[in-house]
Amino acid sequence: MKLTTVNKGEKIAVICPSSPVEPGRTEDCRNYLEKQGYDLLLGESLNWNKGGFMAGPAQDRVKEIHDLFKDEEVKAIFCARGGDSSLELLQHLDKELIAKNPKVFLGYSDITNLHIFLNQQCDLITFHGPMVYSDMIGSMDEYSKASLEQALKGESYTFKNPKGDPLMVIKQGEGRGRLVGGNLSLITAGLGGPYEIDTKEKILFLEDINESAEHLHRMLWQLKYAGKFDHVQGVILGDFKNCDNRHDPHYDQDAVFREFFQDFTLPVIMHLRSGHCMPMATLPLGGLVHLKDDHLIVFA
Repeated sequence: MKLTTVNKGEKIAVICPSSPVEPGRTEDCRNYLEKQGYDLLLGESLNWNKGGFMAGPAQDRVKEIHDLFKDEEVKAIFCARGGDSSLELLQHLDKELIAKNPKVFLGYSDITNLHIFLNQQCDLITFHGPMVYSDMIGSMDEYSKASLEQALKGESYTFKNPKGDPLMVIKQGEGRGRLVGGNLSLITAGLGGPYEIDTKEKILFLEDINESAEHLHRMLWQLKYAGKFDHVQGVILGDFKNCDNRHDPHYDQDAVFREFFQDFTLPVIMHLRSGHCMPMATLPLGGLVHLKDDHLIVFA
């Protein structure tokens, strides 16, 4: 897997490969990142809108991605936001072009589709972390800033949740493998298609937002029936914001997870602070990790 890094002073590009941003907010994105010390290129997609949920036609978004990967001055591509519609792009992406021009790629949520493609088709390590419009310009705290900077250095480190927010162990054990995953809903939606996730000998990370407890239950079983837990080396459950049980609040998301994984013979942890949350940890998808009980070493 190809790992790339970006340093302050180098050029990064900000794009909308999924849904559009509000008009007039692009300068907020510029101001924040320039204050962080980056040379900034704002993609044209920040000004595009098609149908209200797409940041322009698919062919235009794909061309922008290709142009930025070819641009030798651009060291990183940060997504402005997630949303919907990135799945349509995958069939048009040039995996050879991207693989020959590796860069830092950052985002989450609907960007899960692109992470899986870039990890599996292009052999790139990408970063599941905060997005410029959705997170950085409004609510970036010190933990989230430090986690992002640490991950982008590409060095080995022992992962730590925010202080006072411990990881919780569902199943003890030890596993090593490349970290894959992202948004549970999107991973499940990709099952059976040409770009479905490969979890064999991997550590699988999952997170989601606004899904009921019964939906989590259903999607976990979909993954199980699809064989996605058969050969994993471990499972990491991130943040599941607003994923409540309206029928019985006592049987919450934690209860769903504990029961589902009760017979597993591999390490499973939950409450890792990454997903639709702040503070938010940045994780290297495609990077090697070592999970032992609640001890997680990244790039080990």
